[in-house]
Amino acid sequence: MKKEDLYSKLEIGEKYLSDCFLVEKVTNTKDDVEFINTVCKNENLHPNDSWNKIDFDFAKTLLQDAFYNHLKNVESIENYQEKALSCKDYILSKFNPSSATCYTNVSDNPWKSNSHHYNSISDYSSDIAIIFTDNEKIVFTYFILD
Repeated sequence: MKKEDLYSKLEIGEKYLSDCFLVEKVTNTKDDVEFINTVCKNENLHPNDSWNKIDFDFAKTLLQDAFYNHLKNVESIENYQEKALSCKDYILSKFNPSSATCYTNVSDNPWKSNSHHYNSISDYSSDIAIIFTDNEKIVFTYFILD
């Protein structure tokens, strides 16, 4: 699996409690969830049997909210709103919305709902993964929320 670090291209500081990368799919991959779990294992994350398939618009919202909160609360970047939008747009530029399939490990947006739960992929109790995939690649983003 060929992996490309996207986090460093976002220019938001050192990787701390988060990551963002692109992985090219292997040609014999037929099942998205199986491939996502293989990526998890390679990244020392916990595979998940309960990935939630979500629509592109909800994935965009989750991604922007995750960057917004990470940049504000963890990285303490002054222009975090503008930078969150820039990060989201950079990642989404890798996909055509009509051909992308999206997944997450949360039941709802944790910043907009009190009735959400996590299927954690890390050793922390609260994390969020937002995954975009098509026939050729997967972009995997995750943030530790503890």
